[in-house]
Amino acid sequence: MNIAILDDSKEDLRQVKSVISSYYESQNTSADIHLYSSAEAFFTKYIPGFYDLIIMDIYMGSMTGMDAARKLREARDTAALIFISSSDSFAVESYDVQASYYLLKPFAGSSQQSSSGSRRIPDI
Repeated sequence: MNIAILDDSKEDLRQVKSVISSYYESQNTSADIHLYSSAEAFFTKYIPGFYDLIIMDIYMGSMTGMDAARKLREARDTAALIFISSSDSFAVESYDVQASYYLLKPFAGSSQQSSSGSRRIPDI
C-alpha cells in the first residue's frame, strides 16, 4: 500500500501519519507512507498510478488540495482520495473528484469523522 499525505502543517502531517500507520498495522497491512508539505512538492515526485491512497489538506500554498485532486483525475489517476480540512466549504465539491472521505480538522484518530458521518478509514 503506497500512501501520500499532503499538508502544509508539520503537526498535522505527523498526526495523520501516526493514525494511518496505526490503522494499517492493526489490519496487518504494509503501508509505505510519503509526506509532502505542499501539492507542488508532491507533483515534483508524482508518478501516475503509484499511490493507492492520497490524503490531503484543502488549504495549502498556491495549489489547493482540490486543485491537486483535479490534476490527479485529469491524469486518470484512480488513487482513493481523502481530504482533511478545517473547513467544510469543499465537502460537496469533493464528490466531483470522487473523494472517498472528507474529514474535518481538528483531526482526532479516535474519532475519524467525515462530513458524511463515516467513522473509519476505508479498506483499499
